[in-house]
Amino acid sequence: MSLVKGYEKDKSNAIDRIMATVLGKPTDRIPIFPMIDSLCSKLLNLSIKKYYSSAKSVIEGQSKLQELLNLDYVSNFYYLAIESEIFGMNTLFFEGGSPNTGEPIAKTIDFFTNNEIPTLNEHPAYQKTITTTKGLTELYKGKKPILSVQTGPFSFPSLLMGASAWFESILINPDKIQSVLDFSLKFGEQWAKEHIEAGADILVLVDGLATATSIPREMFEELVIPLYQRITRDLKVPIVFYTAGGNILPFADLFNKTGVIGTFPSANDDLEELKKKSEGKYTLFGNVNNLELGDWTLDFMEHIIRETIKIGKPNGRYVLATQHMIPHNVSIEKIGEFISLALKYAYF
Repeated sequence: MSLVKGYEKDKSNAIDRIMATVLGKPTDRIPIFPMIDSLCSKLLNLSIKKYYSSAKSVIEGQSKLQELLNLDYVSNFYYLAIESEIFGMNTLFFEGGSPNTGEPIAKTIDFFTNNEIPTLNEHPAYQKTITTTKGLTELYKGKKPILSVQTGPFSFPSLLMGASAWFESILINPDKIQSVLDFSLKFGEQWAKEHIEAGADILVLVDGLATATSIPREMFEELVIPLYQRITRDLKVPIVFYTAGGNILPFADLFNKTGVIGTFPSANDDLEELKKKSEGKYTLFGNVNNLELGDWTLDFMEHIIRETIKIGKPNGRYVLATQHMIPHNVSIEKIGEFISLALKYAYF
């Protein structure tokens, strides 16, 4: 039973809607993307660890979201740490939050030149994600955009060595950084290719360390833009730059150079300024505060949604979205109310 009211005005399906949006073409309304991950475990009455233990559970979780919310997307996302499991690392599971990486396996950046990328298909964790993408394809291909989510190439080294060590390495050993990024890019492309072949429509790269919250503009231009130019060229699939809540306004005039179709600004980013600086060259997914949403009254939530859409909606290439994943303790009913309120202002 759907928790959302207002979909009766829809004239397009979700996949056609998002593709029209990112191409700057007319459609019935703006897409609505409340970003949801581990909350699905609650819908199936499973612990987070149990929920992520099988493709069957994740597919059922996505299906339950569609039953309750009729979302404008489905996602194969598990947790970013699953990629580190390929290299032998352990994942730490917490009730009420997303899993995280355990003890880093890469003590120095020499790890990336001294080791080969494991054969992904031989690892059950990777096979689990592929099975999920295939299952979602069987259910939703041609109806909902199927998002394949993974770590972005600039942030990937931090999964294996920690963020502080990765940034220290960039500063101390700048001559070795390109080889690390080559390793990262190779891994990311290998991870993505089979998901694309399995039916994924859009690749979402989570690259929070490549935002203005973490690096200066010069580093973005020197290291990040070339990485994305390579991956968008090699994979030839629509790619969204997911910032995980990182600020992007100082880079807003640069994203069109990366080849991505869109990016998620932070709730701290000025959406009006982003619209100006992006010049309609890529789609903005944003930028509702995911952390505060659970505490909002309905009246205040409607105010935020109305004002955000008022800025983002004109001239298209805009998706109403939370800046990052909605916390585990926010009720599914609250998310349903969010979507219902958004639909009041979403139609063109």
